[in-house]
Amino acid sequence: MNLPPLRQTELTEAAVAAGCELRGDRPADPRGPAVDGPKAAPAAPGVYLRPVNGRALVGAIRRGAIVIHYRPPLAGDRVEQLEKLQEAVPSGTIVTPDRGLRYALAVTAWRRLLGCSRFGGGTIDAIRLFRGRFIGTGPDR
Repeated sequence: MNLPPLRQTELTEAAVAAGCELRGDRPADPRGPAVDGPKAAPAAPGVYLRPVNGRALVGAIRRGAIVIHYRPPLAGDRVEQLEKLQEAVPSGTIVTPDRGLRYALAVTAWRRLLGCSRFGGGTIDAIRLFRGRFIGTGPDR
């Protein structure tokens, strides 16, 4: 499976088109995935089948990684799309299930969040543009 061609080129427009919320520099939301926190041993980039420890994910975003969280169950073709996104930038992307996620899908970077209530056609564009903009932005790079 290949990823669809990029249809959007501006992150804010892509987020709106996908029905996603784009947040930055706001206090952490206790209901969402962490976007900041203290130093911790980072999770390694990759695709995980089980949820990853939140502290390890914070350690990874502090080092500039992008974490793609999804709420299971997720259709197999959607999981394949997320795996392809991880393969495109393997040293800087983590994909992990998150059973307690308030969004269908969320992408985190240091003090940034893209939260999507659904995983629709434009979601892949929003993820790609978010990653392109915020990968490598952690304080511990």
